[in-house]
Amino acid sequence: MGERLTYIPMTTTYKQSYGNVTNTRSRTDYARDFKDIVVTSIAPGGETEWSVRIPKFQRAPYTSFEASFVPVLCGNDFYMVYNDNLSNLKLVEEGSFASLDYTEANSGLFIVKIDADGNVEKDLLSSYKDVGGSFCLQGSVMLNNNKLLIPVTKMLKGTVKYAEVDFKPSKQ
Repeated sequence: MGERLTYIPMTTTYKQSYGNVTNTRSRTDYARDFKDIVVTSIAPGGETEWSVRIPKFQRAPYTSFEASFVPVLCGNDFYMVYNDNLSNLKLVEEGSFASLDYTEANSGLFIVKIDADGNVEKDLLSSYKDVGGSFCLQGSVMLNNNKLLIPVTKMLKGTVKYAEVDFKPSKQ
């Protein structure tokens, strides 16, 4: 599995005054674009069994903990939990392109399930508007083999929330 990552330079120009002297300064920070997750199943002999691309787009500041995805293996099913633009919910097929209009206000927590044959199911777990904050994926913790705890950030001061995701293995 992998994800395309691009660093985008963001330059800020500002003025700094020291007494009667004013200097113009600039600072460059880097945003990160997380695009398209690719998952490939490789047989023990090294042959590719199947490969799927999950269209997504998320731009995050360099210091953000909301980016990328969390992989979870439960039984024979593989899951990915990630933040994305709400309009990208219906994008699951090869050749579709994710919306580039990502902001916290139009973001949601998505889940993708890929079974042992490479079949993909995609769903929305919750949104920024539903919980009043962002899902901090890099702070996630697996509580046991089938429960993921995700902190919710950027809420009212002094408030802490967690989202719980329960995974159930498919019946064989």
